[in-house]
Amino acid sequence: INLFFNTVYYRTPHLHSEMEIVMVTEGRMTAVSEKTRANAEKGDILLFNSTRIHELISADGCTFLCLQIKAENFRGCQSIYKVCFDHDCILSSLSAEDLACVREQIYDIAYAYIDQLEGYDLYCHCRAGMLVHYLMGKLPHHMMTLKERAERKSR
Repeated sequence: INLFFNTVYYRTPHLHSEMEIVMVTEGRMTAVSEKTRANAEKGDILLFNSTRIHELISADGCTFLCLQIKAENFRGCQSIYKVCFDHDCILSSLSAEDLACVREQIYDIAYAYIDQLEGYDLYCHCRAGMLVHYLMGKLPHHMMTLKERAERKSR
């Protein structure tokens, strides 16, 4: 996994091989993906599937914590390679309780990642996998076919 804070005013349309979970910590932004346009503010959580083009726009600057989860770090676990959440962007469909749980998991991963105590990498990877599994139980998703995965990789 990769975890970092960033402040953006504008981030051109781009994509990653990793799934991204972004938690806004300060300011506001508009996130645009292939399927969705969403306004996000402090406390909101955004989700971008791997290889899905997205763009970030903020008039006054927006700071966020970004958790990138790379499927290759979970070799032998086919589900993480295949999962595709049906809606990119803001996790507004989650209940307040579920959003609080997701925030808590992100913070937990962030503290371990920053402290880097012995075994932090194992802990962070396990927690990231558990977070994706939790979201699979809460959000509409599908498992990509081999054809869909190949098309996404070719971007």
